Amino acid sequence: MILLALARSNDEVARDVLALAAQAGLKTVRVGEEELASLLLRWELPESREPAYLVAGGRRIGVSELAGGLVRWLPSSWTRTFAEADEEYLEVEWRAALRGFLRALPCPVVNRPRPLERLRQPMLAAQAAVLRAAGLRLPHMLVAAGAKEERAFDERHGGSVTRVGLPTADSYPVYLVAAPEGIRRRVLVVGAEAYLDSRGEGAELPDDLARRCAEAVRGLDLEFAELTVVSGRDGDTLLDLTDTPDWSGCAAALRTRVAATLTALLAGAKRWEVIPA
Repeated sequence: MILLALARSNDEVARDVLALAAQAGLKTVRVGEEELASLLLRWELPESREPAYLVAGGRRIGVSELAGGLVRWLPSSWTRTFAEADEEYLEVEWRAALRGFLRALPCPVVNRPRPLERLRQPMLAAQAAVLRAAGLRLPHMLVAAGAKEERAFDERHGGSVTRVGLPTADSYPVYLVAAPEGIRRRVLVVGAEAYLDSRGEGAELPDDLARRCAEAVRGLDLEFAELTVVSGRDGDTLLDLTDTPDWSGCAAALRTRVAATLTALLAGAKRWEVIPA
């Protein structure tokens, strides 16, 4: 069986998972920037007499051969050259085909493509309802169109406002989150397992918070995510959530535990259920 990873060459999460999968006896294939130009898909809906497969790096892989798929990266543009009049249309169609192929795979996939590629602080009502149902509060938020709005929001919340998702100081509009006072923890969730990331605060992860984080991630139809949660007098407030966690600065022991859990899930050795309280 084969573990397929869509990941850039410098992705440490994919590197660790693929190494463990190889140790467990699985064959591994990584599709990154270099392999993208030659990637081919054979897939028909709703049914086909011909088996579905993909070709990556000149190697044909049948869908039935896949033990699991790790999706760490989805390309935003096509690497081949077409006539200018056709290029935009073909890029949109190709991205849609790749997403559809990954969503339809019968094996475990972490994470299957969603309408939102990267879940920062969720703004959709349906997502907010899922998070509240899991027992997580949402902070005060604002999309500021300019510096004046940003200053006013920051003053209103006592200087506790954080910019989310923008690397430059002068970019607008900007997404703002007002962080409440409390212990700021970073939590990695894989399936039903939640782990405290030492890059945040707090010496331990309370059982009830671990359960809330796992339920929130599964409620959002994800399998792997990182949450930043502030635990204060009003409860647990979610500041940030990403479906592409990274290992930057992460303790080696935690990396090993999370990578092992991911590998077990992708290989079908563990199940996804979140056990209710």
